[in-house]
Amino acid sequence: MTPIKLPLITSCPSASELGAFADSSNPTIQVQMDSLGGQVHLVELSFSAAKSLMTILANWKPLQDHLLERQTDEWPRRAN
Repeated sequence: MTPIKLPLITSCPSASELGAFADSSNPTIQVQMDSLGGQVHLVELSFSAAKSLMTILANWKPLQDHLLERQTDEWPRRAN
């Protein structure tokens, strides 16, 4: 099977939970992804797919660096 390659996704401005309206035993989420060319893609993810995607993103070095930098900026500063 040939994979379908989407264009570069530049933003994910929204998501909505579909499980509340469909089968609550198999929750899904629909994510809007906007591409560089202005196309809007709606992708439905099962709980299992969303969990896998979250794990992949959490292990991506640029995102880890961003989260560590953000966390460091938010640490309380000690008064001297």
